[in-house]
Amino acid sequence: MLLRVIKYLKEANFGRFFEVGSVARGEKDAKDYDMIVVPNNRNLDEWVGVLKKLRNCYVNGKQVDPQIIPDFNPDKIDKNKKYSRYVYSEENPNKELYENVGNKLWKKTTSLVNRKHKLKGIDKVPYIQKEL
Repeated sequence: MLLRVIKYLKEANFGRFFEVGSVARGEKDAKDYDMIVVPNNRNLDEWVGVLKKLRNCYVNGKQVDPQIIPDFNPDKIDKNKKYSRYVYSEENPNKELYENVGNKLWKKTTSLVNRKHKLKGIDKVPYIQKEL
């Protein structure tokens, strides 16, 4: 189902889609399927619809965890650069990190590799993304 949704969104020229995180690194114990979406537009209402649609998808029993990062460039990965990340959620995912930008769309600004993952040493391995 995920690939059908992505095919539809690509045909609609929404943007680019990348598998990232533990699944992209080939880890066996991934808890979800992390995805970065790089949109071609700045229409926040459209972003909400896309994030909701992707969040309803599963890959090998793992729920897709999509986030929109408008400035993500797969050709120039900077793990320490601060990116604005947008997620869809009924409630604030983390009151200390996220701000509501409307219509259940939440924004946080953080680096690609968060503090928890840096403690695990993930910032020392190459950043892996696979375009879908």
